[in-house]
Amino acid sequence: MVVTLRTASPDAKLLQLSTRDGTRSLDVPLAQDGDGGKRALVPLAALQDDELPLRWDVRLGVAQGQGQHLRPVPASARPRHFFRATTSTHGFSAYLSDSAGSLVLLSAPLERHARIADGEDARAEFTRLL
Repeated sequence: MVVTLRTASPDAKLLQLSTRDGTRSLDVPLAQDGDGGKRALVPLAALQDDELPLRWDVRLGVAQGQGQHLRPVPASARPRHFFRATTSTHGFSAYLSDSAGSLVLLSAPLERHARIADGEDARAEFTRLL
């Protein structure tokens, strides 16, 4: 299973994903698509761990080691985790970081992912309701 990330940045050559603790990284090349943008196919299996939840920062790279944060703008009525997907063993979601407003991918074993994402969505919704 893959997730497709699309960008219109003409200079970007790859997506750079790295875990928050810096222990893992994954570079995914961007390919031209038919609409004049670029697209990366990120294999979800590469983002998972059998036990740990992993938070992956996503950057657009123009060269190896030189990247800029991705800052998408999802609809304001959407939950904090505005994208969710599951496999038979793991959950995956995307949200914007509190600090930089940049794209983060969360992966964790299925039940743990649901607890984390549901809890973060509830906290964000509670703040909006105040």
